[in-house]
Amino acid sequence: MKNIYTLSILLFFFLSFTKVQAFDTTANVTTPGTLNIVAKTYLTYVYSLTVTGTIDARDFKTLRDSTTTDFQVLDLSGATIAAYTGKAGTQDTNSDYYPANAIPQYAFSNFNVYI
Repeated sequence: MKNIYTLSILLFFFLSFTKVQAFDTTANVTTPGTLNIVAKTYLTYVYSLTVTGTIDARDFKTLRDSTTTDFQVLDLSGATIAAYTGKAGTQDTNSDYYPANAIPQYAFSNFNVYI
C-alpha cells in the first residue's frame, strides 16, 4: 500500500511539471510567418493544435517541418491565409508566390493523414 501511495505522489508531481497541457493547445499568430516563434515551446510534442490569426506559407512549412508528432487534430478554421512572396514557403526555391486563401502546395507532404 505504501508503494502505491508513493508511486501516486511521484506520478502526480511528474505530470504537474511536464508539458502535458500542450497536447491540446491554441496558437494565435498575429503576424504571418511567425508560428515558429509563437508555438516554439510546444510545437514538437503537440497532438491537437488550433491555429488562429493570420498565417502564410512559412507557417505551413513550420507545421510540416517542425513537428515530431502526427497531429490528431489540426484546426485552421479560425485562421486566415495571407499571400506570401519569397523562398521560405513550402516549396523552398521552386516558387516565389503563394496566393491568399489557399493552402500551399506541399503543405502537408510529410504528414500521415488519417481519415
